[in-house]
Amino acid sequence: MYVSGYIHPKWFESEGDRDLYFLKQVGIDHIDISLDLIDGYEQTGLFERSDLEALVERLDKIGLKIERITARGRVISDESGNDFDLNKETDNYCRMTELVGKTGIPVMSPVPPAHEKSQRLGGVMGSGFFQGQYCGDLIDPSMPGWEERTGRGGYAFPAYRHSEEEAVAVAEHDEMYNQLWDEMIGFYKTLMPVAESAKVLMAQHGVDPPITPVRGVPQILNTVADFERLFREVPSPNNGMTFCVGTRYESGENIFEAIKHFGSQNRIFHVHFRNVRGTLPKDGGYEERFIDDGDLNMMDVVRALDGVGYDRALDYDHVVKTNGDSYIGRQSVAFSAGYIRGLLAGF
Repeated sequence: MYVSGYIHPKWFESEGDRDLYFLKQVGIDHIDISLDLIDGYEQTGLFERSDLEALVERLDKIGLKIERITARGRVISDESGNDFDLNKETDNYCRMTELVGKTGIPVMSPVPPAHEKSQRLGGVMGSGFFQGQYCGDLIDPSMPGWEERTGRGGYAFPAYRHSEEEAVAVAEHDEMYNQLWDEMIGFYKTLMPVAESAKVLMAQHGVDPPITPVRGVPQILNTVADFERLFREVPSPNNGMTFCVGTRYESGENIFEAIKHFGSQNRIFHVHFRNVRGTLPKDGGYEERFIDDGDLNMMDVVRALDGVGYDRALDYDHVVKTNGDSYIGRQSVAFSAGYIRGLLAGF
């Protein structure tokens, strides 16, 4: 196993790539990024192979490799209300998967359009960032249920609370929920043969918060059973998951049983290695704390992953805010990377 970092696009804006070199300096060799970094992708849903290769070469000069790349689906309707052609969007994903494979990126996380839309409407995704990705804005204040709290010495972290009102299902919930599943399964059935041919591992991430509905909007991929359904309905050795330790713990399900379950099936392709306090079923919410300051003993998590033969990335995922830290959270990243390296050296 090795350290990987989930980084915001602002890491790419420093002069002479100083921030990217910082990642290498603190012992990070692999990174987890989004295709949004490539010009034109958000507008067209596509990119040129040369643009992706240029990004790979830029990182290679620093000594960084892309471990996982996220392809986010465009929201199903544009601002004028016109629907995107889902078949065309799926074709775009197939083409992107081929290009990702040709550039040697091993893992991809595809987010189809309706799934993307449900997360935005549910308020679990802000405009252009996800809570906890970088220090300047740990949360989007427009997202209900989220707030900043403080831990030891006053460091700040994101916290989520699911209200009684938000937990009430709307009348259309079942229909919308089934529509999400229908699109996901159809999308995957088309995409997976391409992924197999391109030798790209598809690592789907569950929703965060792992609950449905949120603000009356249905969410899928909340539970172990949801992932089992995806793997059962689209059987493929390239169909797997980003096992998010934080999200799986927040759900209230036993993460060690889940690691054993999915690890024995070779379904864990990537790990988001973060620690939280509290679960939704027991506490009605959770706190995204420093990696050593949550409910879990993270050495136990490392041992569990090793026990099922997992040998890929441990990605620190979210960051917290410490005194005097940079906008992108250098201090938090360095602490998290060093902590993971220490765990790997000691287990």
